[in-house]
Amino acid sequence: IICLIQSAFLLMSITPSFNREFNVIVDFSVVIDLVPYILCMSACSTIIKSSDDYKAGKIKHSKLVLVGVVCFLANAYTLYAMYSSGSEALVYGSLVTFAGWIIFGRYMSSQLNINATSTNEKVVQK
Repeated sequence: IICLIQSAFLLMSITPSFNREFNVIVDFSVVIDLVPYILCMSACSTIIKSSDDYKAGKIKHSKLVLVGVVCFLANAYTLYAMYSSGSEALVYGSLVTFAGWIIFGRYMSSQLNINATSTNEKVVQK
């Protein structure tokens, strides 16, 4: 979805001031593409803590701290890159990202097979 929106913006920007508009599109794309990166880097410690190797003691706590520091530095640099893209790119990039999440959530909810009966009805049926 995001790729299609970015492509549409790129095609709409074929004008004499192409360089300026291309830079806006690049900044816009940077913001959109870095949001999942921030989410992944933020989840690294949680993923490691939930792994079987960590629970079994095969991963030392010092390694977890190192991963946390690296992820923090990566997120700090990513936030700086997003900040340097400008406020306009941040606003529009955020709106497109959130709209994509809403569309994806709506699509995924239609794919789930959830029983329509509530827990109260199940108790009464017994």
